[in-house]
Amino acid sequence: MIKTTTIALSGIDVPTERLVLALSGIDIPSERLRALRQDAVDALAENMKGGGLLHPITVRKRPGRGYWIVAGAHRLSAARKLKWKTIDCIFLKDCTEDAATLIEIDENLIRAELSPAEKAMHVGERKAVYERLHPKTKNGGDRTSKHAKSEQNEKSAFCSDTAEKTNRSRRSVEIDAARAKALGDDLKRVTGTSLDKGVELDALAKMTPQERAQIIERAEAGEKVSAVVEKNTSRKPPKNDALVEQALRLVAQMTDAERKLFLSKLEAYTKPTVEPSPRKASKPTPDTNVVKQAGNFHIEVMNYAEEFCVRVKTWHAANKIDEESHDCVVQALEMASMRLQQTAQDIDGRSNW
Repeated sequence: MIKTTTIALSGIDVPTERLVLALSGIDIPSERLRALRQDAVDALAENMKGGGLLHPITVRKRPGRGYWIVAGAHRLSAARKLKWKTIDCIFLKDCTEDAATLIEIDENLIRAELSPAEKAMHVGERKAVYERLHPKTKNGGDRTSKHAKSEQNEKSAFCSDTAEKTNRSRRSVEIDAARAKALGDDLKRVTGTSLDKGVELDALAKMTPQERAQIIERAEAGEKVSAVVEKNTSRKPPKNDALVEQALRLVAQMTDAERKLFLSKLEAYTKPTVEPSPRKASKPTPDTNVVKQAGNFHIEVMNYAEEFCVRVKTWHAANKIDEESHDCVVQALEMASMRLQQTAQDIDGRSNW
């Protein structure tokens, strides 16, 4: 029986028909956002062996003959593992490419256990489809003051729509959209590697394309790398002093004769003079007040760090933490660690003993 219904996951009105189709006539497109995971297929097959198929798969017509899977690739693969001949399907009639993509993305965002990189890929692709369906939401539209407020509302519509359709917070959608915009195709490369974590993706986004390519290549090779650590430990060469930069610009403007005269005078000016070696100064006697204050700093930092770490770990163990909250706390701890390390380096660089 053919009826018009609304695909609840994406709010798309398409005619649907409930069918029982042969597995041999259903194919999985090669380019899908979510790769098949054998462990998920095995678990589904075990459940379907005794309980059957709880949710029909969703398909659309394939040009020529047969059908493309829209949602339920793991269920289809599990059925094939069980050597089923047929499977229950929801057939989407007159379903466009973009509509099928939205349905696939929204089902994965709701039901699938996606990694941070996969979530960002899904949201990024959903944004591209949404902008094709709603051109005014795409960056680069009318930017006159007359339409500025309207444009801002249209841009925020995507995040609101995605949050509503996928039962996620708007903030998490914004984070994934930002990661997708910053990392693009690199998200697919880091999926399943040691870089497939929220804080790692954010650290990758702050790297130059050259820095990012190097660390991703190492991660793809199986190395346990961390963009957070790489970003923290990499130190840029110090910039020249402003006076030196000014002098270099002046030298660049000189004629050859002026430059030759300048260099000869500079050489004479900087020629070291031989002086008797001064007697090595003895170390000053430590100020007892300074020593006491240093000891107090040590005790204060260690006690506070220990108390804070215990509170955070106790909170994390006692509550069901969502990904956004988890990433927020982890990122805060790593940023605090980086700040303390930078302070230690600053102090160590000014040592005068």
